[in-house]
Amino acid sequence: MTGYFATYTPDSYLNGTPFHFTISSSTVSLTAEPATVQTGKEFTITVSGKPNEEFYLKPNDDKYTVKPGQEHFNYDTKIVTIGQNGSTRLALTAESHGIFTLQLCSADRKTVEDDCEIEITRTTLTAATEKESYFMGTDVTLRGTNESAIYPLYYYIEGTNISFRQIPSESLKETKTGKEWETTIKGSYFSGLKLDTAAYTVYVSSVGPKYEKKEITGTNAVAAATTVRLIKPQITITSAPSIVIQDENLVVKGVAETASQVMYYIFGNNKHHTGYAEVGRNGNFVIDKTLSKDEFDTGQYFMVIQHPMYDTFFNVAAGKSDGEDVVALNTTGDAVGSDGMVTSGSQILFSLNERQSANAAQALCDAIDSENIDDIYVKCSFILNSDAVTVDPIPSRITKGMPFTVSGTAARVDGTSITVEVLSTVFSPESKYSATSASFVTMITYPGADGKWAVTFDTSGLNPDTYNISVSANAAKVHQAEIRVVNETISPTPQETPAAPATATLTPTQTTKTPGFGAAVLLAGLGAAALVLSGRRV
Repeated sequence: MTGYFATYTPDSYLNGTPFHFTISSSTVSLTAEPATVQTGKEFTITVSGKPNEEFYLKPNDDKYTVKPGQEHFNYDTKIVTIGQNGSTRLALTAESHGIFTLQLCSADRKTVEDDCEIEITRTTLTAATEKESYFMGTDVTLRGTNESAIYPLYYYIEGTNISFRQIPSESLKETKTGKEWETTIKGSYFSGLKLDTAAYTVYVSSVGPKYEKKEITGTNAVAAATTVRLIKPQITITSAPSIVIQDENLVVKGVAETASQVMYYIFGNNKHHTGYAEVGRNGNFVIDKTLSKDEFDTGQYFMVIQHPMYDTFFNVAAGKSDGEDVVALNTTGDAVGSDGMVTSGSQILFSLNERQSANAAQALCDAIDSENIDDIYVKCSFILNSDAVTVDPIPSRITKGMPFTVSGTAARVDGTSITVEVLSTVFSPESKYSATSASFVTMITYPGADGKWAVTFDTSGLNPDTYNISVSANAAKVHQAEIRVVNETISPTPQETPAAPATATLTPTQTTKTPGFGAAVLLAGLGAAALVLSGRRV
């Protein structure tokens, strides 16, 4: 309802902060729309009363069923909860023809609060939606039968707080007539009404144009009704790497429902990049960006992908203003033009040069989160590495019997194998009565998800000697060092030894795979002494 102040009201009463409120009736009522419905089709009931009040909807499965997945209805207890606006609308399916009374009872089922009569009949005009639901702003296709083949047909819509009204002909596209008909309601009609995502009733009638509801559904009219469910489009990432190699492509895949284009941002230390990606008819998009070492240094990067939503505008965007990189806001259009410049009328929110990488990404997300615009986003992060395998420091000396670890990090996780070879550099004859040390050991392992790798050697079976350690990645040598095994006690060079490695005990001429990590060890020696070693992904 609308009220007005009297003309003699003092100005002091008119100046102040406005507030909004809902006036609801304390009277409980139950109505059905339309009152006549075809078997197998949907109809809508409206329960009105005090907000949050609960009522029992008496079931009658022979006549109707409540459509699944609706709010404010408990499918187990059949309890209807009144919405904050004083009413709740539910979509039902008519199951068999005839006239029956739908009853709304008190929550304790002792009192019938209200009822309404429904007639289920075999009408000569039917209507149904092509899909169960539609994204807001997309075209809605209706189709059905018209046994009378009388045209034209007229289309009407109503919903909660949306009064009964005719859908204008310019918002319709009739594609098929006859005993089977098909018509499309343009998506711009729904977004133009600024509708909330909800269920709406669309009526198709032989009566029109611009008739009242009681006339288009009256006894002299041929009419049908269907429910159109409007839902919010979403944006999701379906595939994104956690590690990217310099000079290779960052490939991020996702789905942006209803959009024709998405905007993306990459933030790193002292670096930001903005671009666009096209969206296919099925909603899929692919961002494919080469991260060259000349443009992007190694390190952590944050990525934000933006969906323009209903108005198709990127209301928040990064661009240039007076030579400075900024993020701007425009509530009625694109914040940045195709030339990358901030558009006229846009408000500059902040300078990208004044934000650290993570802070800039979060500030952009906060701006898109504003309730003044409809844009939405998803975000992710990744590490940009050089195409290299690094090896941690290896001690130069170690006491016989002490384990030592060769470890490092691989920039490329998939498809990389690490080979560590230990070879004695000194050959000298020994007594035939003494145990002989192994002279050549090869161990193969693979980096873990974080790129780290490690192999651990137990020197119990090695004689004091100087050994050459060679590390290769995919057969290409990346590091070489020497270690001397001695008898005396020394203080080895401190090194980080991975905790609890998997261990395998090996004898000459055997090949063993380290449990769980796929590290293979190949041993060849001059004697039969056992060598204990282990390998694992870190």
